[in-house]
Amino acid sequence: MTRDRAAVAVLTVALACAALLSASCESALPVFIGSAGDTWTRSYPLQPGGQVDIANTDGDIDAQGWDGPTVEVTVDRSVRASSQDAAREALRSLVIKESIAPDRVGLDVANPPGDVRVLLTFHVKVPRLAGLRLTVADGRLQVANVAGPADLQTTNGPIDARVMAGPVSARTTNGRIAVDFDAIGLTAGPMRLQTVNGGIDVTMPRNGKVDLSARAGHGGIDVSGKLPIELDVQAPHRFEGRLNGGGARLVMETGNGSIRIGSRP
Repeated sequence: MTRDRAAVAVLTVALACAALLSASCESALPVFIGSAGDTWTRSYPLQPGGQVDIANTDGDIDAQGWDGPTVEVTVDRSVRASSQDAAREALRSLVIKESIAPDRVGLDVANPPGDVRVLLTFHVKVPRLAGLRLTVADGRLQVANVAGPADLQTTNGPIDARVMAGPVSARTTNGRIAVDFDAIGLTAGPMRLQTVNGGIDVTMPRNGKVDLSARAGHGGIDVSGKLPIELDVQAPHRFEGRLNGGGARLVMETGNGSIRIGSRP
């Protein structure tokens, strides 16, 4: 009985210490009870074939190609802080840095100092032939109807590119990559789709010309039989082949996930 009582006493002390440690940790964490937000808008002229570079920290970027000659930007900005006044002050000090030239639009987020949470969602319309370089730390990248070269990168979040007619490179650490090529041919530069944790899904027209290389560390590779591909290597975790004799080079790599290469309808 004495041993049982001692064990109970030790357990009780351990649980009490754990509770105190948890409470102290929770009290050390910032509490965000204040919030503030607004909408930031800009319009920039851009020369044909110009470049659009946007770097966000936390939040999504949605870029759509259009037939106009300008870059149209709308940013939904949201800040949370320890009080309402602190949130309003942080929002006032939140800066989107603009680097503008006739052939380039560059936007970069500078977060306010202190214990605040910032979320920015970019909605962008770009000329269809513009080049894109979009970067997000934590958030989703969505691009559609762009014919210029696109370089897309996020750390935590998926990448979704639809109806693309130019070369696409996409990299993420934790997230899925999906790219739909409306056209892909001899003029496109080298392309790489790379994720550590997530699958890769690519669709392309049957008349495209591309050299394909796929590697999946822990996952399978599924290639549509509708694509006229000449096989060089086909293994459970590796695939090499040429669509219509080859052309632009497309490399797909994932550490943990599957790869699917399909045909457009």
